[in-house]
Amino acid sequence: FMVMYPQSDARSMAHSRKQANQGYWTGYVDISDAAFDTAVGTTGGVADDAFYRYRMAYDALAQTLTFDVEKISGFGGTVTNSGPGNIRVVSLAGMGYDATNGRIFFGGYNSTFDNLSVIVAGGSNTATTTTVGTSANPVTAGASVTLTATVAPASGATVPTGSVQFQVDGVNVGSPVPVTAGTPGPNGTAALVTTAPAAAGSHTVTANYTAADGFNNSSGSTSLAVNTPTFTTGFAGPSLDPNLTQTYTAPGTTLTVGGTAAFTGGADGRYRSYVGTVGSGYGISTNNWTATIEVATPPVGGPQLFFGLGRGISAGQNPDPWGEPMESTQPAAFMVMYPQSESRSMAHSRKQSNQGYWNDYVNISDAAFDAAVGTTGGVVDNAFYRYSMAYDAVAQTLTFDVEKISGFGGTVTSSGSGNIRVVSLAGMGFDATNGRIFFGGYASTFDNFSVNVAGAGGYAGWATGHAGGGAPDQDFNHDGVANGIAYFMGMNGLAINPGVVGGKVTWPHVNAVSSFEVQVSDNLTDWSPATAGVDTSDPSKVVFTLPAGAEKKFCRLMVVP
Repeated sequence: FMVMYPQSDARSMAHSRKQANQGYWTGYVDISDAAFDTAVGTTGGVADDAFYRYRMAYDALAQTLTFDVEKISGFGGTVTNSGPGNIRVVSLAGMGYDATNGRIFFGGYNSTFDNLSVIVAGGSNTATTTTVGTSANPVTAGASVTLTATVAPASGATVPTGSVQFQVDGVNVGSPVPVTAGTPGPNGTAALVTTAPAAAGSHTVTANYTAADGFNNSSGSTSLAVNTPTFTTGFAGPSLDPNLTQTYTAPGTTLTVGGTAAFTGGADGRYRSYVGTVGSGYGISTNNWTATIEVATPPVGGPQLFFGLGRGISAGQNPDPWGEPMESTQPAAFMVMYPQSESRSMAHSRKQSNQGYWNDYVNISDAAFDAAVGTTGGVVDNAFYRYSMAYDAVAQTLTFDVEKISGFGGTVTSSGSGNIRVVSLAGMGFDATNGRIFFGGYASTFDNFSVNVAGAGGYAGWATGHAGGGAPDQDFNHDGVANGIAYFMGMNGLAINPGVVGGKVTWPHVNAVSSFEVQVSDNLTDWSPATAGVDTSDPSKVVFTLPAGAEKKFCRLMVVP
């Protein structure tokens, strides 16, 4: 600041520059009458009963204040004396200014002020342009998508700094993301991994850049097309019945394919496993789903009936009923029904990429089949069954089941334990190109295929609904509890970390995660896994008993969704 003193003092004016916690006169400079006259264009220093106009000019790029004084004819009057334009230039760098203290002030005892004005130039900072991008466009509803922002300066070689707040349809997604140096320079970039909106259609993705010193704020936006998951009937050969149709409404409802898909042999009479591939929208995804299909028992000695997850082969590639019903270089998990004349009624196979057809297969005996389906005598000739497989997006498992029904579209006549086999898909090599539902067989009849699609599963689905799609280590609602911990504890609103009760800390365990660990520390800096005192015997909670006799001990829960 600058300060004017009465003319009776040894000096007419002074300047002071003090940093936080420094004394009032730290960095002050006396302005003598001669120096004052040179700056203002007067003689005799500060005059009694005169009028002056103080001015300070802030340079946002240089972080300086330039002080000046002019003599005027009166309040609102004309300038009568003006000198070289400054009394002192003060650097503000490192002084500790922020949004709470960088304010203009004026005042004094028995003093009169008038005509305060602030002119904001806005041209001293470098203008910026923000461009928005997405990792995929269009994208499937509920799928993972990366939002990107590129902040380009209008001039100069300095990389813009600051942060970017992403929005989808005007709603903040996650927390502000720091801007870092990008390519090509001197652009800055920011990126956020989130989940695509559940609603199909066009959505607006916006990036609001909040600049650091030396740059101007800017915003950009782009349109993101969101598709509902689609199922395509890419059947091999002409064997698809023309009545087979498909409809789709929205997640949480059922996709039903009606009509009859009849599979017959080729003109050469050789057995083939024609495979119906149903879509790339589902399979390996962030959504839980259950697929079902109805089958008629093949004749004795007849074909195999396949139902599973994988990528089917085209017609003519299977010269016999024992050939693989899917590409040999792709992973697959499926169940298959055999004619009753075989030594087994059903089997399951789980093969990874480049593994043999029967890798990790499991024979299902008549007794095991009866226990699962609630029947006697194994697979019955001329009967109808409903296959099902349920995908768990969190656990990455497929649970297979079979029920006996009264006929195509009929009621369930026998239903047993609820599953024949649970297959883990982790590490098998599934992706969007091969994680497809397939079914088929030689001279076989299928009907009433359906997929019931639940909402997005796992942390991604929870975060979309309760944390703005933010990452697990972010704190969406600023309650002091990270998103991942709130998900673990099943707290969908404001979350509260548990306290110490009776020497124990208890975390609710509601949602499944990849891993979790209780950690301890003596100083809040160095953390290590708790080697004792952790009780997980009750799956609904995690209990940690603090060690007895410890002078002080801190604990926390580490979660990987």
